[in-house]
Amino acid sequence: MGSFTKLWFKDTETPFDVDDPYFFDECHKYPWVAHIEAHWEEIRDEVYEVLGRDDSNLVPYPKQSMVTRKNHWRTLAFMFWTYSIEDNCHLFPKTWSLIKDIPNMTAASFNLLEANTTIKPHTGDTNAIMRCHIGLSVPAGLPRCGFRVGKESRRWENGKFFMFNDAHEHTAWNNTDEDRYVMVIDVMRDEFVPVKNKTASRVLATIKQEVLRQKVPIIGRLFSNKIGKKLLFGLFNVINRIQIATGTNKLNA
Repeated sequence: MGSFTKLWFKDTETPFDVDDPYFFDECHKYPWVAHIEAHWEEIRDEVYEVLGRDDSNLVPYPKQSMVTRKNHWRTLAFMFWTYSIEDNCHLFPKTWSLIKDIPNMTAASFNLLEANTTIKPHTGDTNAIMRCHIGLSVPAGLPRCGFRVGKESRRWENGKFFMFNDAHEHTAWNNTDEDRYVMVIDVMRDEFVPVKNKTASRVLATIKQEVLRQKVPIIGRLFSNKIGKKLLFGLFNVINRIQIATGTNKLNA
């Protein structure tokens, strides 16, 4: 990798053809990785303690068509494209204290893939990040429970990170009778750190305008053409940039 790496966004509607790796085998470069791995059992125990009492904060992934069993892929977010979800941070104080100072973090969440469920192949929003998974409760290894990016498959391990390129097609499966928990942390790739805020703002603007158009049909009709979509995107992009710059980038749980 280097500064020459081409930045790609899904919203360009062009296929991802950048010569990027499937996995980033450089976890050892980042001191925070070793720190989290050394304390992973504290995170796991807090998951069991809090969600064992009430798991209603785990919400199904919005695009249910991506899952073979409805509502069987659920998440609980602490941060989403630099926007913090403070209620969840307060709900898991030990976990948040361990991860909150990770350099150039853009997102963090718990991710539950329930028994006998597959997440269908899909691609992420950009190649600007490294998506990092650490196993918290992994019921089995390959081939019953695993993860594939492009042509390469790997297994999760409890207490161990792997990092992958979210822009490549990827899929996950849990063909066991037990649930699988991992923690997901997104960090900017070193060469894209200078455009962290611009990247977060752009991705969020795309997501927000799509959600608004779907939830409010009249908005969808009024802003259905190319110019309308561009106007909505521009509005959300400006709002995001201001909120990120002023530290008011907060979301509700």
